[in-house]
Amino acid sequence: MRILFNSKKEEFKSPFGCLTAGECCTLRVHVPETVGATHVVCLLQRDGGETTEVTMPKTDAKGVYDIFSADFRLEKTGLYFYFSVCLSPAAASVCSNRATTPIWKQVTFGS
Repeated sequence: MRILFNSKKEEFKSPFGCLTAGECCTLRVHVPETVGATHVVCLLQRDGGETTEVTMPKTDAKGVYDIFSADFRLEKTGLYFYFSVCLSPAAASVCSNRATTPIWKQVTFGS
């Protein structure tokens, strides 16, 4: 089973598309319950700038998936990259869609 996240679906990220400075964004990650994750940490890195850490607690369950979610706001516009780390009591290892390799993706761009 895979960790599920698709930034193009409101089920996982809302609102869709670019964010304005200070706009609230909600991210949701579906993690197979067999992973035993206690929470997910999303790291957002501004291009050439600071990194913001968003802790995503378990908020729901759907079938065989635990759902982790959080709201956040970015005060500065620009290009951001992100990836998620799943944490469980057994190990503090990276659980991404591609084994242990962080996946960097654009989350927002503005002027």
